[in-house]
Amino acid sequence: MICIIFVVINQRFYTMRILIVYLTLVVGILMIALGSSGGRARVAKQGNTGAPGDNRAICKNCHAGSAIVVDMDIWLLDENGNRVYSYMPEQEYTVQVRIEPKKGNPRAFGFQMVCLDAPPGKNGSDIKNWLPDTNNIYQIADANNGRTYVEHRQPIRNDGIINVRWKAPPAGTDTVTFYAAGNGVNLNGNTQGDGADTTRLAVPEATSTATKTTPTPKTAIAFYPNPFNHYLKILLRNNGQKHDFTPTIAIYGPNSQLMYLAELSSNTDIPTFSWPSGTYTAIVTSTPEAQPQVHRLVKL
Repeated sequence: MICIIFVVINQRFYTMRILIVYLTLVVGILMIALGSSGGRARVAKQGNTGAPGDNRAICKNCHAGSAIVVDMDIWLLDENGNRVYSYMPEQEYTVQVRIEPKKGNPRAFGFQMVCLDAPPGKNGSDIKNWLPDTNNIYQIADANNGRTYVEHRQPIRNDGIINVRWKAPPAGTDTVTFYAAGNGVNLNGNTQGDGADTTRLAVPEATSTATKTTPTPKTAIAFYPNPFNHYLKILLRNNGQKHDFTPTIAIYGPNSQLMYLAELSSNTDIPTFSWPSGTYTAIVTSTPEAQPQVHRLVKL
């Protein structure tokens, strides 16, 4: 009789342990889900944008289903809504996070973004110049790593385009890089079937507000051919005059990744076999006084 009672009690104890483990897992999953739906920095105190110095986990680690596939991009817009490729110090801009569904039909979107005072792929201090949201779409939150992020308050039910207000840093900051992670979700209460992506955008500092009236530099830059395939030629045309400067050329890929950066004093051929197809942006800094020139290029 004593043995039978002991077996029954032991079985009940074992069953209780299984139940506790199960409940712990359920609570953990719910905490992860809530941490994402309410903003990773606000709830979980983590930065998951893929930026150097952030938590190594990104949205794709959880939202990695095949039912929904999304692509991301970041645009910088001036006060007139025009897309720009450099910033004027201490001016206000709209940083537009664009989450585009490529497969499936997301019912809502989420995102997190940070801005570093460093070139792409380099660690740096974050620029905490996010401006408050008047439409109650995004929130500004601090994480345990000391950085300030902008992210969704709750799942965003729109077309996947989120406009965030941002003030450019003081003169002399030079290039800044935005890093963002985002997802398209089906709102089924967990991460199964969702899709996610990351992206970044590097933005150089414009030199002067007087650049609009700056004369055309003596050296003009041409890219040939356009569209290009295996090679891209950069031609320096100095109109028969001596070069007064060495232009700097930065070429950014379809996902805003820096593909090429160099100071050129002569014509150059760039092998582009490994570059993915898509639209590229070439930014040419000609003189210290001139506004950077922007060229659209297409890789076949």
